[in-house]
Amino acid sequence: MFVDNFEALVRLGCSKEEQSLNQPVHISVKILFAKKVSAEQTDQLEDAIDYVAICEKINQTATSKSYHLIEHMAFACMESLRPLLVHFSGSLSVTVQKIRVPVKQLQGGVHWTCHTQF
Repeated sequence: MFVDNFEALVRLGCSKEEQSLNQPVHISVKILFAKKVSAEQTDQLEDAIDYVAICEKINQTATSKSYHLIEHMAFACMESLRPLLVHFSGSLSVTVQKIRVPVKQLQGGVHWTCHTQF
């Protein structure tokens, strides 16, 4: 399962000035399952991972406080998703992309990815 480029408006940056304004980040989630997910056969939401719940949890975590670093934001988002995965096993990756960086000529922003097993 992929959630690609969920946009959250966050307070992020090393300086107080940078943190004082909300800025967009893109957050992507990749979940690889160790076994088949029964929703493939049952077509029932209770047998699947709810991507709406994933997006809500990401947004809640990313916007709940100020962050200095995208590394910490990515880790916090990853950890917040663990409770949604307790009935499954596999791997989880969360990538945060800071779009607006204070570096001249850097057009694509910067990315950080955290990985874990569940």
